[in-house]
Amino acid sequence: MVALSNEPRLLIMACSQRKSEHPQLIPAIDRYDGPTYRVLRRYLQNESQQQVHVYILSAEFGLISSRQPLPSYDRRMTPERACELRPAVVASMSRLLNEIDYHDLFICGTRSEGARRYAATGSGRISGGCWAWGRRDGGGAPVVRAAQASVR
Repeated sequence: MVALSNEPRLLIMACSQRKSEHPQLIPAIDRYDGPTYRVLRRYLQNESQQQVHVYILSAEFGLISSRQPLPSYDRRMTPERACELRPAVVASMSRLLNEIDYHDLFICGTRSEGARRYAATGSGRISGGCWAWGRRDGGGAPVVRAAQASVR
């Protein structure tokens, strides 16, 4: 995929239930091992990582860089846990969207609608668009949403 702009793109991914059992600290992008992460790692081998900034919404650690070293852990994202993490995640996302001029924001996960709505409200600088992919209520057909997010 060729970037349409010199500005980087931001990808926010949901964590994966499937994780590497490696006993040492390893980068988050390698700790999570679901199918989406396998495809993403393959994609990033060919794409300039300077053009795609990847962050992960972790049930254990909140919103983290894909490069952040993580230990092995087992925690699922529940509605209760999401409520606990929300203030810190909103603050982190606000910082991300205000520190760098992103061309596009892509959100991939089971319940990405709330994050997409937040990003499209003008809480950051996105010159292209905001795209969310996920499944309603964790099942059913994939849902793809797009919102114009020209908020400069």
